[in-house]
Amino acid sequence: LGLRFERDASIAGTKLLQTLEPRIFYLYTENEDQRDLPIFDTADLTFGVEQLFRENRFSGVDRINDANQFTFALTSRLISRSDGSELLSATAGRIYHLDPRRVTLDGVIGREQKDDKSGWVSELVLRLGGGYDAKALWVWNNEDGNLDQGLVRLRWRGGDPRSLFNIAYRTRGKGIDQADLSFSWPFRPNMALIGRYFYDIEQEEVLEALAGVQ
Repeated sequence: LGLRFERDASIAGTKLLQTLEPRIFYLYTENEDQRDLPIFDTADLTFGVEQLFRENRFSGVDRINDANQFTFALTSRLISRSDGSELLSATAGRIYHLDPRRVTLDGVIGREQKDDKSGWVSELVLRLGGGYDAKALWVWNNEDGNLDQGLVRLRWRGGDPRSLFNIAYRTRGKGIDQADLSFSWPFRPNMALIGRYFYDIEQEEVLEALAGVQ
């Protein structure tokens, strides 16, 4: 269930449409014993805005979650009146669990996830023009309210869809503190240079480095 409210707005003489979009999402999936099914490529998904409205909290198809939960979220957007492009979107929300979750990846009998609600998740996306956009994500821990996950990313896309540059910084819990740099640059109609440098700041080591021609 969702609603959308709109009003006219203006920033520095630019005519905009501002929206306010509250949304409620209910999900119920009955618990089934899946311990006898092997796990090939299924994992827990990193919690973010996309997971607020997913029907399965796992990636892959080896596990189907059990759920009895409500999601409450609020989104606001700024949209250009001149060309309809979305200049900004901001979202905040959390999940409230009515029952413990019993389906786990390790299949331990009797283990339940008993938190009655998720942490707060919020996301801000800015379209800066000239092919640039920026994204920031924050997830606060449900138990103590501390920041559990953070992401800041700046991306540039050129006129050619193969022209791409990303730089990002992410943190998660007390053990993940990472910087990520990647790019793709065409130099012929059917060829492009690609590269990535993925560095763990906490451990002071390179997690992945690659360069090549595509």
